[in-house]
Amino acid sequence: MIFGGEAAQPETLRQLLAMGPDEILVNGYGPTENGTFSTFYTVRELAAEATSVPIGRPIDSSSLLVVDRRLEPLPIGVAGEILVAGDGLARGYHRRPGLTAERFVPVPPGAPGSWSPGARAYRTGDLGRWNADGQIEFLGRRDFQVKIRGHRIEPGEVQAVLGRAPGVEECVVTVRRDGGPHARLAAYAVTRQADVAAPGEIEEQLKRFLKDRLPAYMVPSAVMVLPSLPKNPNGKVDLGALPAPVQATAPSVRHRPPATALERLVAGAWVDVLPVKAVGLEDNFFDLGGHSLLATKVFSRLRAQLDAEIPNATLFEAQDLGAFVELVREALAAKPAGQELLAFLAQLDDLSEEELDRMLGGG
Repeated sequence: MIFGGEAAQPETLRQLLAMGPDEILVNGYGPTENGTFSTFYTVRELAAEATSVPIGRPIDSSSLLVVDRRLEPLPIGVAGEILVAGDGLARGYHRRPGLTAERFVPVPPGAPGSWSPGARAYRTGDLGRWNADGQIEFLGRRDFQVKIRGHRIEPGEVQAVLGRAPGVEECVVTVRRDGGPHARLAAYAVTRQADVAAPGEIEEQLKRFLKDRLPAYMVPSAVMVLPSLPKNPNGKVDLGALPAPVQATAPSVRHRPPATALERLVAGAWVDVLPVKAVGLEDNFFDLGGHSLLATKVFSRLRAQLDAEIPNATLFEAQDLGAFVELVREALAAKPAGQELLAFLAQLDDLSEEELDRMLGGG
């Protein structure tokens, strides 16, 4: 059985494999521009935790590269665009020279393997990466990449990581705006623990899993666990039917409240610009509705209050309040005047919120 055209579903293949050893299952991948199939993967077994099916290696008459934006080949494990070529490569699009020049490109110099100098390749627009076994993993479409908080993000790459989390049976990562001007990532998952865990507990576990494996800017601002993902008649996830992620309006009761004068001062700057009445040390600025424009207001207020230069990048590097406070502390400690201010603030740690606000006079 040869199948292709859409990403294969691991659970379906497990059912077929269980029918007996005589089944030969071949996952084929490739665009029509390269003779329909460019790679294949013979599915003999799938690990229980597998959330995707590799698309394998190039067929004998094809070649494949995973490249960055400059069309430079990428190493194992790094996601990039898939380029294909070979005997089946089309000459271009009929009477569309502009599109042909955009998608059919010269092979970059120094390409490994069977690529010959001056050869042409087709930019598929698909994202993938080589794994340690020399197989290609398909990660989705490049068209779906977005720019969030100044960083270009591939939702498919985030989704691939989430799919490896313990207990996750199915997941999707998408971009939400929900009426606002700023895009944010939202993740949806179906898990085996959904019926036994406390509400919100699985979401926190999944978010910690992502934080341990991804840069902070790639971690979705919302993670929701659903009983099932809505599907179109053709079996694809119906992104339009996914519920709007619940926007945090208050810090979790498990979060530690700010205690020191510096922590309370920085927390006050957050509360002034965010749609919340209080924040905890483990709260994330962007999870609470923050974005780059509000971050600018936070920096302006802190610079006025502390009379110190705090790099704008700090809030993007440390998005939790506690971590952000530590970066502010480091910025102050770098100069003698800042050290004096820290010593002064340390004397105010025992003041009440009202006394501290009165002492600082709102800045």
